[in-house]
Amino acid sequence: MLVKISPELKSAILALPEREKEKLLMRLIRKDKTLINQLHFQLLEDEDDLEERRAKTLKHINSEINKIRNQGKKSEYYNPRELLLDLRSMSGFVNEHCLITKDKPGEVEFRLYILSEIFSYAGRVFEYENYANEKLLRYVTGRIKNIFTTYNKLHEDLQYDYKERINEVLKFAHSSAIKNYLKEMEIPKEV
Repeated sequence: MLVKISPELKSAILALPEREKEKLLMRLIRKDKTLINQLHFQLLEDEDDLEERRAKTLKHINSEINKIRNQGKKSEYYNPRELLLDLRSMSGFVNEHCLITKDKPGEVEFRLYILSEIFSYAGRVFEYENYANEKLLRYVTGRIKNIFTTYNKLHEDLQYDYKERINEVLKFAHSSAIKNYLKEMEIPKEV
């Protein structure tokens, strides 16, 4: 929650001696784990560390996808609510990675990977639309829209790299029960 600071207070804080400002700053930073991670990344890490963070995020995502694969092997039916929880969990890993690193290409890469894997291992959940999977269909539509938003912010060379994979995801989505939700959000059939 952001708190508005009056101009007078801001001036008074900036007028404090350097040592006092440093103490205040360190006290505030310690209270926010995300801020600590962002600062660590920005100030102390480089391109190799970004790749390491990507690998760590992918490892978390793959552990969730393996759960989905195993569930698909055990039975013919994968519960839409369970799948939604798994998708939200994977999305949380991606959100955390992006919040810390501001890695837009990584975000598109991870989200496309998640959807591609989900569609291949739990695709039968998307064959129909009913009350049991409505939230899942809306959620997946939101993830596709999120990919589009981030994709459009990328440099055109990077867009070219992801174009084919996005079109594969869209092809499946438009041939499944997700298509009605995609139409609502005006998401095209290809980029």
